[in-house]
Amino acid sequence: MLQQEHTKNVESLTKNYEDKIFLLESNLEECKVKINNINKEVEVLKNDLNETNKELSTTNDLLNDTRNTLDKQNANVILLETERIALKEEIVVLHGIDEEKSNLILNLQDKLSEVEILLLQEKELCHKQEKVIHLFDKLI
Repeated sequence: MLQQEHTKNVESLTKNYEDKIFLLESNLEECKVKINNINKEVEVLKNDLNETNKELSTTNDLLNDTRNTLDKQNANVILLETERIALKEEIVVLHGIDEEKSNLILNLQDKLSEVEILLLQEKELCHKQEKVIHLFDKLI
């Protein structure tokens, strides 16, 4: 009788352990699947990060190109300002000359108007590009 009870206890314990082992093995398989899924997500995130880094590099290149263009345009503005001043000085000198020179004065005034229009356009373009650079700087 005692032997039977002992055997029943051992069988019950064995069954409990077998059930626990089965559950642990099931949990282990679930964990492996979850880890595999997480690893796949990590790969996707790595790829996204690489793509983002490439886009950022391209954006930086564009920003540097824009800065270089702005530097050139600022130099153009300085040249146009210098030409405008020189033309104004010529007009002042020519106003003192007799009427025969009035056509030359009108031509110079036309040129001056063209230069002033170009100057305004260049200044506006520089201002717009400065805004673009400022926005890119904020993004980066």
